[in-house]
Amino acid sequence: MSKVICERIASEGDFDDGTVRSSHGEFQIKRTGHVIDFDEESDEFDEMEALSHLRLITRFNLVEYLRTYPDEEFPDEFDILDLGYWYSEKDENGEPQQKYVPPDYTFRREVVGIYKTKEG
Repeated sequence: MSKVICERIASEGDFDDGTVRSSHGEFQIKRTGHVIDFDEESDEFDEMEALSHLRLITRFNLVEYLRTYPDEEFPDEFDILDLGYWYSEKDENGEPQQKYVPPDYTFRREVVGIYKTKEG
């Protein structure tokens, strides 16, 4: 992680905890991107697969976000589609494995108006 990004994360005094919003609920996150809590907003059967995946998210990639938006203020709310994240899933032996899902580049291109061609 670059020194500038580390300093920017450390200097954002208003960002003690943030919110990541999805259509299935909200995450409360620390400045580091680690998940504090996930508040589900649906218990409908057809959404259970999405909810079960969201429950596995352990950390959001705020470093990549800051590299993508270097001139923007550090928000206290994020759209889940604009962030990459790590989730923990058990392998065939029952051991937890960290996997990464990058940001939704279509969302960035069509909604936010940018597209980062190189993953951070």
